[in-house]
Amino acid sequence: MIFKKLDCLMKIINAVWEKRNLNMAAKEIILSKNDSISDIDIIINSLSCEKQYIVAKIPVGRTDLIKYFTEKGYLFIESLLEVSLYISEFKMPHIFKKYDDLLEY
Repeated sequence: MIFKKLDCLMKIINAVWEKRNLNMAAKEIILSKNDSISDIDIIINSLSCEKQYIVAKIPVGRTDLIKYFTEKGYLFIESLLEVSLYISEFKMPHIFKKYDDLLEY
């Protein structure tokens, strides 16, 4: 598919595994935090004509895109939460100090 020059960083992937899983043609769109709604709209409208199933991965902080996709008839299905802890910087809360000897690092 050829688009006029758009100022966007999104990736569009032909999700061939979904043909096997769901028996339908699918695309996966990984949006960037800098993609404009007008550029996204052009691509979504084009892809909607050719694919039965479209997955849009929205970056953190782009709640405007959640609203945009909801208005286009998409459903919010999944969210990802990532937590990390640097053990060298961790300080055991006082209330748990008595358990510290029971832990293995």
